[in-house]
Amino acid sequence: MKIRHSLIVCLAACLSALPFNLDAQKRFGIKAGVSVPDLSSDSENIFTQDFGSISAMGIGIYLNVPISSTFSFQPEFLFAVKGGERNGLQPIPDTRLPSAFLALFPPGVTPYAEFGNKSVINYLEIPLLLKYTSPGRKGIAVFGGPFIGFVSGAKQLVSGNSPIFFDPAGTQALMLPGSNVPLDLDFNQDVNIEDEISSTNFGVNAGLDLFTHSGDTKIFFQSALSLGFTKLQNDPRFGESSVGSVTFSLGFSQPI
Repeated sequence: MKIRHSLIVCLAACLSALPFNLDAQKRFGIKAGVSVPDLSSDSENIFTQDFGSISAMGIGIYLNVPISSTFSFQPEFLFAVKGGERNGLQPIPDTRLPSAFLALFPPGVTPYAEFGNKSVINYLEIPLLLKYTSPGRKGIAVFGGPFIGFVSGAKQLVSGNSPIFFDPAGTQALMLPGSNVPLDLDFNQDVNIEDEISSTNFGVNAGLDLFTHSGDTKIFFQSALSLGFTKLQNDPRFGESSVGSVTFSLGFSQPI
């Protein structure tokens, strides 16, 4: 919390020092596009390994406030979907199995099963960007800056049926009592995980615009990278992942 407070104070001081040109023409813009979010982790935790990217939609609005003829300050308000996907044989958190099943496993043994596991986390994000725009009615713009995100919903979408295994190789299945038939478990469910993850996310956004004008309307294609620094899981037993994304958007802005 002390680090977050220091960052906010530092950011406020930097913004107050920017030489805003209050008489220059501001622009209001809208953008929407496709994002490729990802869950990443530097740890060897078995619960955070082998997650891949998913595809999602994103939309946002912004206000562009000139500082000079080429530099501007651009606060944004975005709806962004982050997350990742893991399919196949993987460990089952003890919070996802009934206690009757857990009692069948020796202490320290993690159960495994083969299923689909997709994490979808909705964020309301507020990036505060410094932007350079090349002169002229056609050109490029580059931008970067910090953001804060607030979770507005989070689900784990689980699918599939599978035996439960005692080992990560899937060779020792849990059998039905008194038989040699593996116990098959239905994993199909949507789990609300808002209480299991951090409610906020801090990070940085950076990207590039290719723009042109049609009258007073600026039209642009944008490629942007978002990197989150906040650790996602509240319980460190299940790893320390961070969320990020690459987004491709189309948008336009109008003078106000």
